[in-house]
Amino acid sequence: MLKLKISKIPLLYEHLSNKTGRGFESEFKFVSGFYNGFTAKYSHIQIRYVDLFNFGKRLDAVLRQCEQFEVFIATLGEAHVAAQQKFIEDPLLYYLSDIIASELIELCVDMVSESVIKRYVKNGSHFTNRYSPGYCGWSLIEQKKLFSCFPSEYNDVSLNKSYMMLPVKSISGIIGFGKNAKFFEHKCENCSDIRCLYRKC
Repeated sequence: MLKLKISKIPLLYEHLSNKTGRGFESEFKFVSGFYNGFTAKYSHIQIRYVDLFNFGKRLDAVLRQCEQFEVFIATLGEAHVAAQQKFIEDPLLYYLSDIIASELIELCVDMVSESVIKRYVKNGSHFTNRYSPGYCGWSLIEQKKLFSCFPSEYNDVSLNKSYMMLPVKSISGIIGFGKNAKFFEHKCENCSDIRCLYRKC
């Protein structure tokens, strides 16, 4: 598990102010106090074959070039749900809590992914971006296959009938490694998800 600190999120307030406008410093500090020091859970497992997945045309061309893979699931757990309920009567605070929680779980995945990638790079391997079901043409239904890679006793995160993860502030995905693996600089204009929270164009 990781102990997450608000102070470790680069430019978090800048990101928030772009969405809410300036002048909410006191609200941000108040809400962030409920999240600072949150513990996130991150589980990952190495696999060598991805034949069970149907990545879609775009990702298939990228990931089939790889020799090894790391699949992962990360979550803030039910603690976020309890924390956010404290702000249910205030739309602004509730909105800020949602953004902060999203940034925290992204931080968790960034930190652990970086550590895993360094281990592979040390052994001479290249790596891909991390990809999640529901993005880049990879169907959300594939969540079920990704979860099947983990031991049956894994229960930190579950899937509902729509293949959405519970608790909600959870991320799953895959990273490919190998001599032919390629990392692509992310460009929003290449993505078809026009409703993405982080879209810049």
